[in-house]
Amino acid sequence: TGEIVINLDPYANDPGVDGIADTYTYSITGQNTGFNDSNNTGTFLELEDDTYDVIVTNNDLGCPSDVVPVVVSDIQVLPTIDFTMNPNTRCVAPFNGSVTLNLIDTNPVDFTTHTVNWYDG
Repeated sequence: TGEIVINLDPYANDPGVDGIADTYTYSITGQNTGFNDSNNTGTFLELEDDTYDVIVTNNDLGCPSDVVPVVVSDIQVLPTIDFTMNPNTRCVAPFNGSVTLNLIDTNPVDFTTHTVNWYDG
């Protein structure tokens, strides 16, 4: 999942006459998912991978922007694993070396939500 965050200067279209910040409506539509949403914050969270058509409308002037396509890609972040190596002290089998997993992403290891596969090679 991903997010789109739009930051605009609310005074950008103010010619200095009234000194009041303009307000905006932010709209997105997924080209493949068909998901659409709009709000006045410009923040859209937990979006599926897709290309979203973004339109910003200046509510004070009533003017919509051109459509701007924004790609949200699934960027996988590898976990941070804290572990302790327990070295092997035997030259022949049965070997006694091991690895102890201490934390995954600063959280205690929960083997009900994580699977660890050992590769010997």
